Amino acid sequence: MKKRDMIDDKFKWDLSSLYKSDDEFEVDFKFLEDNYLEYKKFEGKLNNSSDIYDFFIFDEKFSTIFEKVISYSSLKFDEDVTNFKYQEMSGRVDNLYAKIGEVTSFIVPEMMKLNNDDIDRFIDENEKLELYRFELEELLR
Repeated sequence: MKKRDMIDDKFKWDLSSLYKSDDEFEVDFKFLEDNYLEYKKFEGKLNNSSDIYDFFIFDEKFSTIFEKVISYSSLKFDEDVTNFKYQEMSGRVDNLYAKIGEVTSFIVPEMMKLNNDDIDRFIDENEKLELYRFELEELLR
């Protein structure tokens, strides 16, 4: 069996659409590490149109970056599971994922306190929330 470095690049995944280098990955990973606790500022406040909108804006940015980070680290690990560098990278992302899950555990229970009338009222107060109607209604289902 050939080692990875002996395989022609045309047969390897091109992950440059995610990150051109591991250094670019590290910039986003650092952003996530430095900002995941920002979710806590929404705890106890997901009961009005302004805070819910601000939450969705933050969550959308954070989640988009996190999806890139988790995809890249997972794919790099899968390229060669014996590569310690990418084992460690994948482990760091897994640990961060657990921390994010802990910090965000309040979101679903808090939003489930809302009802359809609340959602309609919030969207009337802030029409930008219309973009998130499906997500809000899906939580209630």
